[in-house]
Amino acid sequence: MLINLRNALMAGKRLPYDAEVEFLESTGTQWIDTGWCMQSDDMRFESEMMRTANGGLANFFFGYRFVNSAVYRGDMRTFFIYGANQIGRIAIRYGVDADNSSSIIPLNTKVSVLFDGTSLSVDGVVFASLTRAYTPASYGTMFLFDCNTGDTYRSDVSRFIGRMYSFKIWQGDVLVRDYIAVRKSGVGYLYDRASGQLFGNAGTGNFVCGPDVVPVEYLEGDGNAYIDTGIANDDNLEIYAEAKVPTFTNSKAIFGVTGTAGQTTAQRLITARESSSAYWITLQRAKYGYYGRNRIAWDGDWHEYWLSKSTAKIDSSQKASANIASNTSETIYLFAGNNGGTVYGQCACLIRGFTISNSGTLILRLLPVRVGTEGAMMDVLTRRIYRNAGTGAFTYGNDLKYPIPAE
Repeated sequence: MLINLRNALMAGKRLPYDAEVEFLESTGTQWIDTGWCMQSDDMRFESEMMRTANGGLANFFFGYRFVNSAVYRGDMRTFFIYGANQIGRIAIRYGVDADNSSSIIPLNTKVSVLFDGTSLSVDGVVFASLTRAYTPASYGTMFLFDCNTGDTYRSDVSRFIGRMYSFKIWQGDVLVRDYIAVRKSGVGYLYDRASGQLFGNAGTGNFVCGPDVVPVEYLEGDGNAYIDTGIANDDNLEIYAEAKVPTFTNSKAIFGVTGTAGQTTAQRLITARESSSAYWITLQRAKYGYYGRNRIAWDGDWHEYWLSKSTAKIDSSQKASANIASNTSETIYLFAGNNGGTVYGQCACLIRGFTISNSGTLILRLLPVRVGTEGAMMDVLTRRIYRNAGTGAFTYGNDLKYPIPAE
């Protein structure tokens, strides 16, 4: 599996930018015309963003509306952040002359925003669900960091001041824009992976670029660093990792979850353990007693690990375990185990790749990257950066020559 990922890296074509960056930041004068017009009311989008300053009454971050007076009309697809007396609330006007707003989003806090066609949510919490009241005969192109008003601004509104980490737009089931932040010759752009085009600033000045995000050979923990994947343990999960434990230390977890009572509850865990004076890498999907355990003698080399409800496999060695139901829903840690919310057995190991699928559908694919000089993991499905949740630090291998794959 990871071999295919590395092949994708090596076979990747040259792209029209110098480097991927973590985000683009607007100071209030930069914006992007997506060049895309809605064709029907089944538009949806998702994004990760952060507001970094307060603007006017409405700080537009995405949309189109036609305004020929101070009165809002019904032909609007407008998403904005309130200023004035409701500073920091994400709001929507979607074909109706009414606002629906979220709880206050603090400054300098990254949030995930999702619009599914009728409902708008922030970090998974739905705050606006509405029925579209009007469908115009024609649309203007949608703007990012701004709203296409079709005329001049009102004095009390402004463009979005903040960061865009990613932005995806669908028309029905078709992904029409898949933006990531990049730089070319020191200038920030959004690169659309759907069309293969660069979208530059249509305003004045330049976007502020975040640090470069560069794929590296591996990520190495120091025994104090770890990553919380945010994926809750579930019987339907299938987990894969390619890892190396260069120096053996007993009872260290490469990844996993152990439940709320240490080793006595059902668990998914890879550990480096000492047993009868022999050192082993132990892979288990079971309760206390290591039902479904598979293991190899520790050799300090790279190995591949697969773990599911019915299979525990190391490299080509496979052992099917009994279908023992797991009884913990804690999130899965990488470079450590999650013991009821407490970090268990942080491991000084190296990771080249990590994936989680649910009932055969890939939901997380982490590859090692450096963000500036910081070691981290990136989920190539969402472009989200996963940073160290512990103390200490991650180190990393050499930069890879080709870009991070699209998926």
